Amino acid sequence: AATGSLVNTASVAAPANVVDGNAANDAATDTDTILPPPVTTLAYFSTPGNTAVPGVAGANDDADIYAWNSDGSYARVFDASVAGVPGAADVDAFVYNGPSDIYLSFNNDTAVNLPGLAGVQDEDIVHWNGTTWSLHFDGSVVGLDGGGAEDVDAFAILGGSVLVSTLGNPAVPGLAGLTDKDLLQCARTSCTLYLDGSDIGLTTTAEDIDFAGIATSG
Repeated sequence: AATGSLVNTASVAAPANVVDGNAANDAATDTDTILPPPVTTLAYFSTPGNTAVPGVAGANDDADIYAWNSDGSYARVFDASVAGVPGAADVDAFVYNGPSDIYLSFNNDTAVNLPGLAGVQDEDIVHWNGTTWSLHFDGSVVGLDGGGAEDVDAFAILGGSVLVSTLGNPAVPGLAGLTDKDLLQCARTSCTLYLDGSDIGLTTTAEDIDFAGIATSG
């Protein structure tokens, strides 16, 4: 980005046969400081494995959340170890609304024990308010408890419900033929089909949904 100053000088001269009574005011200079554009966050991400992120100091953790900024820099915005997340825990889906409003799901096949909240499964979604963990979504309540295939690997918060997609093909009471290309809308003790991936051409094995988001316009 450009920096420095932009200087423009305008000057005039008296016409022929005209006496300029004050030549000192025949020119004016305008100087403007060029400011770099403000740095904004373009995306948030977590890493597969304890991958080093350029320019970010400290231990790398696949449960951390990072920001990619408009100036090309990276920053850690959530340090999982500070929040008491065990080193073996791996985040595979998250919603980051700020340091005191974070939702996570883990891909661990064994339960993750957080401070004040034990036994978190890979079909669950937990919330961090900056000081305390709580269980936001218990997947087993809606029937998501069939092992690794029902690991929640994508989700979004939609009002009082959550949209979830799973690592494999889930079996949910009342719904048949679900795949990892679908989005379920779950509230309280049941889910409905929110998006049938086949309706938009998601039909091959490689087309698992592993991220979900809600546009701010709804």
